[in-house]
Amino acid sequence: MSEKINYIKHLQFIRNRILEDNRLSPWHISLYYALFHTWNFNQFSHEFQIVREVIMSEAKIGSANTYTKCLKELHTWGYLIYSPSFNPYKSSKVSIITFDKGSDKGSDKGTDNSTDKGAVMDVRPLIKHIKTNINYNKTNINTNSKELVNTPKEKNEENNFKKEKIVSKKVETNTPKNLEEVETYFLEKEKPKSEANKFFNYYEANGWMVGKNKMKNWRAAANNWISNIGKFNSHPQEEKTTYLHVNQDKDYSIPL
Repeated sequence: MSEKINYIKHLQFIRNRILEDNRLSPWHISLYYALFHTWNFNQFSHEFQIVREVIMSEAKIGSANTYTKCLKELHTWGYLIYSPSFNPYKSSKVSIITFDKGSDKGSDKGTDNSTDKGAVMDVRPLIKHIKTNINYNKTNINTNSKELVNTPKEKNEENNFKKEKIVSKKVETNTPKNLEEVETYFLEKEKPKSEANKFFNYYEANGWMVGKNKMKNWRAAANNWISNIGKFNSHPQEEKTTYLHVNQDKDYSIPL
């Protein structure tokens, strides 16, 4: 369930609190803004799932121990509510504590600094950075189902890939992969490899065309070829025997 959040006031309050809270390190701050972006991406829902690798990448934190330590400390210090998951197939959850109503609910001092004009900064560049530079690669990660919800453009690319895969599968059925596949098929039909070579070379040369049409099933064409082998070989050419023409009456007693 999403909430109506005035994130400009919220960020103003967070900025003031960061200036006052000496416990915070750069890792805490970068982690908080990475989580804030995720919260914004999830339409400021009351609670949202987080993926450690994604948040660490956005926060520029290279150590898992530093990430976990800072996350727990932000929880302890009242910036957010961290609900860890001890199930490897289920993500942890975070709930950001809102500070957009001008009251310091989580502050140690309990004072309202949001109306201090001297502490107000221009947060528009920060908001622009959050919206444009960090964007989850335009995917919404659903960790329960372990699936990626793709953008329309990515769905079209996925559909095109599936179509190409189907077409390539049909091509594999229509034409043999190589000569070895044809030879194996002919041997199964108890026909010599020489006929397989003739069949393959013939159709390979004409682009696997049957008349003016592309071959639809090479095995059916091979069966037709096999059935006609007897016709092709019904009138074999007779071997012509050649003899050496010599003069039978030659007198071999005469010297050369």
